[in-house]
Amino acid sequence: MGVVVKGLTRLFNGRLLLCACLCVVTSVQADVTVLDTVRQLHMQVLRISSDLFVQRGELGLAVDQQGVRGELQQATRLLEQIVSDESSGISDEQRDALKTLWPAYERKVADAAALDLHEQDFEWDFNLTYTEQLRELDALLESIAKSLSSTPEQQLLYQQAVRTQYMAARYTARAYIGALHTLDQDGYFDRDLNLLADDMDQALKQLSQAGVSSEQLKPVSQRWRYIRGRYQDYQVNLAPMVVAKQTRTIVDNLLELARALSG
Repeated sequence: MGVVVKGLTRLFNGRLLLCACLCVVTSVQADVTVLDTVRQLHMQVLRISSDLFVQRGELGLAVDQQGVRGELQQATRLLEQIVSDESSGISDEQRDALKTLWPAYERKVADAAALDLHEQDFEWDFNLTYTEQLRELDALLESIAKSLSSTPEQQLLYQQAVRTQYMAARYTARAYIGALHTLDQDGYFDRDLNLLADDMDQALKQLSQAGVSSEQLKPVSQRWRYIRGRYQDYQVNLAPMVVAKQTRTIVDNLLELARALSG
């Protein structure tokens, strides 16, 4: 009888352990799904910035008002998806902060995109106020992303997708409307563009050392080499359309690779 009881106890404990492991795996997978949505929104906010600056600088020939509006609508849908999912692992405080920050950013972009490109310019303090809105959203979305479970490789891929898009936003701003107002602080948001480019070089090395194959990284590394020099001396010989176009492909490939690693 004692042998039977011990056997049943071991079986029961084994099943409990299996259930616990399955719960952990399910939780991590759920976090990765939310992380993907958060990083998509983060990237989209910065892509909207690039498109807005290109629209202004190219007088609507490369990106028109409808293009910017479409990007903004897509970002709003991502935000609604995040804040409406109460089981997402995002805290109520973070969710409320997103709801608070988004309307002002949304209005700022919509109003700027709607200006007559031939008659109206951005308001005199646009660069300052827009940069501050970007900074607040960036800090919030970064903190949310870092609170969600994923592998180091996934976090690095998602992180570099966002930062590469941010570099393009900074670059196109400098080319078309003047530099964004960074504060020369420690965070990546305020780092010089050529230092951010060095960070990208280092991230690609880290991913390779972590086991991400050169074949997987090829769509990213090839295009990155093509625009890398633009960040080396970005105050002369600006090529914003080249950077904006290639960055879009680089970022999409980084996001796709991050999703592939989630299995």
